[in-house]
Amino acid sequence: MKSIRGASRRVIPGFAWLPLGLLLLTGCDTAREDFRIQMGEPLPAGMRVLDHAAGSGFGDPWSCWELAPVNTALVESLRRRWQLRPDPQAFPGVISGGTTYCSHPRLDEAWSGQGTSSRRAVGIDRRRGRLVVSFYNG
Repeated sequence: MKSIRGASRRVIPGFAWLPLGLLLLTGCDTAREDFRIQMGEPLPAGMRVLDHAAGSGFGDPWSCWELAPVNTALVESLRRRWQLRPDPQAFPGVISGGTTYCSHPRLDEAWSGQGTSSRRAVGIDRRRGRLVVSFYNG
């Protein structure tokens, strides 16, 4: 087959596109992968990352995810894993570069916990059907 310019055009067989398609489907959702690595478990099927903010201001890395829909099994698993306690002010926000991230003052339920050098929190916003999870290592 000749192209407009007269050079021959090669056709790539369909099976050759399979690896590229798999890479695009599995390897490009870095927010999901970051969650799995930092939180120690994958997001359940059907959960979407609506927002993901992360930073390392002054060498203190932090991440915050806004997820949907709310998955109570994930909430319970994270609460048990991190031994979180009820905390209505678990998401005061992180200020980085003059902007406040991960501030959620009106959650229906929230839990937090601190280790020797980290703080983790989980919160539920039932009105909007969202789950908020944060990690701060400072």
